[in-house]
Amino acid sequence: MKSPDCFDTKEPCGCGGNIINCGCATANPCPGPRGPQGIPGPIGPRGPQGPVGPQGETGPAGPTGATGATGATGPQGPQGPAGPTGATGATGPAGTAATIEIGTVTTGAPGTPASVTNTGTDTDAIFNFVIPQGPAGATGATGPQGPAGPTGATGATGATGPQGPQGPQGPAGPTGATGATGPAGTAATIEIGTVTTGAPGTPASVTNTGTDTDAIFNFVIPQGPAGATGATGPQGPAGPTGATGATGATGPQGPQGPQGPAGPTGSTGATGATGPAGTAATITVGTVTAGAPGTPPSVTNSGTENAAVFDFVLPTGTQAVASYGDFYALMPPDNADTVEAGEDVDFPNAGPAAGGVTAANDSTFTVTNAGTYLVAFQVGVTQAGQLVLAINGTEAPATVVGRNGGSDQIVGMSLQTLASGDTISVRNPAANAAALTITSTAGGTNAVSAHLLIIQIA
Repeated sequence: MKSPDCFDTKEPCGCGGNIINCGCATANPCPGPRGPQGIPGPIGPRGPQGPVGPQGETGPAGPTGATGATGATGPQGPQGPAGPTGATGATGPAGTAATIEIGTVTTGAPGTPASVTNTGTDTDAIFNFVIPQGPAGATGATGPQGPAGPTGATGATGATGPQGPQGPQGPAGPTGATGATGPAGTAATIEIGTVTTGAPGTPASVTNTGTDTDAIFNFVIPQGPAGATGATGPQGPAGPTGATGATGATGPQGPQGPQGPAGPTGSTGATGATGPAGTAATITVGTVTAGAPGTPPSVTNSGTENAAVFDFVLPTGTQAVASYGDFYALMPPDNADTVEAGEDVDFPNAGPAAGGVTAANDSTFTVTNAGTYLVAFQVGVTQAGQLVLAINGTEAPATVVGRNGGSDQIVGMSLQTLASGDTISVRNPAANAAALTITSTAGGTNAVSAHLLIIQIA
């Protein structure tokens, strides 16, 4: 390439003395005018890659992308270990004291078992008793033969004989004789009206709700205790009926009137006066006898039809419950000490009692009459425990009752066949280790009771 001076002088080489400066090496070193640009040569081969330049500065952060869709729920993790045991809760309030009430008492048929059913709840018991009637006593000896029946009524008066033939007409006849005595008054009648059972110990009574001649007897027969002796034998058969009186003789035939002089027929004599009325019948109460329980009442006439004397046989009633006792404790102050295993619960207070059920001491009770007894008890304790009946000091395993916890009543009942002089007590079983604390003022501020009932049922 030429020096810029060649172009700046605008003189051809050799013309301006700048041959050296223009690079002219020939006699005519000055070039001609610039020709057109030649065709570009082929591209040379790619040179080797230069070294990597230094890293440029970090560009600014791009905008936040949209939130992606929620992924599927992962599998459940393993169960964590159990948490520590919570603290023991506070002791609950004391339970309500149980109660015992006598409901119905029904007499069962002889020979059927006695039964006791609870129509209430475990804490408010209502005991219904079915007490069988005792068997009838041995049949008594046959009673003596009954008295002879009343004499038969006197036969009717015979009919008046036939009238004699009519005589010839005579003078007017005298006034006729007084008529015959009228027939006897009508016999009284007797009818049984009502038969009612009265209260034990009240007197028997018989009232007539009819009239003196048409009597209707209503009986009130008191219930009474069954006698130990067997029932009296049946009444002897009634005596034979007296013979019927002989029929009265026929009246004599009237005499034939004397023949009078012929004349007009006499006028009919006047009718005789009516005879007097027959005697009125009477009724009198005779004897009143107590019959055996269960036999029907009876009435017999030991007089006559016109003068009746009525003898009554009125049966006594069946025996009611004769032996019983109710013994109880009140906490406080009773049973202040715990009842250790093998010790008895105290029932130091006496309720209604009769028939030889007595207290030997505060915790032992004696029966005088042998028989079957219903024994029931209820006692409130403050912990889990058991109670059992002890007969003559020996625990009866079939009578054990208990509970697991809380402050409820322990209630027990059973039927016991006892001999005269046997004893009964309520005990904390000797095999148990824990002493029992009798509940005091449970559920409120009033003293709480414990009861022992002993009732003879057979």
